[in-house]
Amino acid sequence: MISESTNPLTSRDRFKTRTFRNVVVIGVLFILVVIVMSELISVLSPGESIPMLIGDAIALVGAYYLYIVWDKRPIRLSCPKCERIISSNTPWVCGFCGKENRNANEFPFVDKCCHCGAEPKEYR
Repeated sequence: MISESTNPLTSRDRFKTRTFRNVVVIGVLFILVVIVMSELISVLSPGESIPMLIGDAIALVGAYYLYIVWDKRPIRLSCPKCERIISSNTPWVCGFCGKENRNANEFPFVDKCCHCGAEPKEYR
């Protein structure tokens, strides 16, 4: 299931703002989890701060895990003709230098070429 837009025209913008959007969502989730866990722990063991610190540490580890997992998540695009889905981490050939970009996780076709640094003007 694809939860985000697959519009090829906005794919480059989605790729460039992916880290910021991930940090915002994870930050909001972290704050909510800390608030809920703090309230729950203060009700279960009033006056003790060690369980609350442990709960905060668990929330921090969870937020870090989500960041690591979401950071390399590929952008998905939908072909307007055949309507098939293609991931941004698909290996591709640069139209400028003609070399293959096999490290598509670091240099996807919605970003730039790892050899010459050129940004693709179109996707086929």
